[in-house]
Amino acid sequence: KSSFLSIKNVVAAPLGDNLDEISRSLLGDAASRKISVIDYPGICELEYDNLCYNIGDTLKGSLHLREDPKCRIAEVVLVFYKVEQADGDVGEFVVKETKIDVTDTTGDSTIDPCTEDSKPNVVSADAPTSSNKETPKVDDGSSKRPNGFEGKIPIEFKISAVSHTLAVTVEKQLKEVEINYSVRYYLRVKITDAKGDSHWNTNEIPIYRSSLQDISQGV
Repeated sequence: KSSFLSIKNVVAAPLGDNLDEISRSLLGDAASRKISVIDYPGICELEYDNLCYNIGDTLKGSLHLREDPKCRIAEVVLVFYKVEQADGDVGEFVVKETKIDVTDTTGDSTIDPCTEDSKPNVVSADAPTSSNKETPKVDDGSSKRPNGFEGKIPIEFKISAVSHTLAVTVEKQLKEVEINYSVRYYLRVKITDAKGDSHWNTNEIPIYRSSLQDISQGV
């Protein structure tokens, strides 16, 4: 199924659970503002405020974690990436990612959103993060939480305009002939456990351009 979208289409994203014709064609009727990492034996669920966002918006939500003492959480990362497709050539690019700090959580206490330990995890408008960088070694903090933990962590995730260059072959095709080109965006919640195994799930996030400001930057 293909949707034909204008790159310079200027329209504000629908709010909350609302969908317009464009976003409905992408998400379908089963659209959800929750990402659940169902293959992790504990609980990892991210709920956020809108199905769709504008360039420059901030995604706000809450990450609910319940650690399984038999499957310790070493790292939780939010990854915002896009998939570009042009006549069969596909490229995936990490736009931004942020690590969620859970190592300071102790015992079985619930994280209070109003406490110092639960300051929103904010992604700045820095340069894009490479998707092939080495995974850092992480202290899983299990000595601080022998019985695991459960908590809700407030999330703020800035969606800024970031440009990426297509592969040379695609650039040449775009210059010489008219081809179909699409860009779609996804938000992934990824857990790495103490054994180094990954558990993750992804939702598609339609991104809109509500104004022609900074039109030189393409998301």
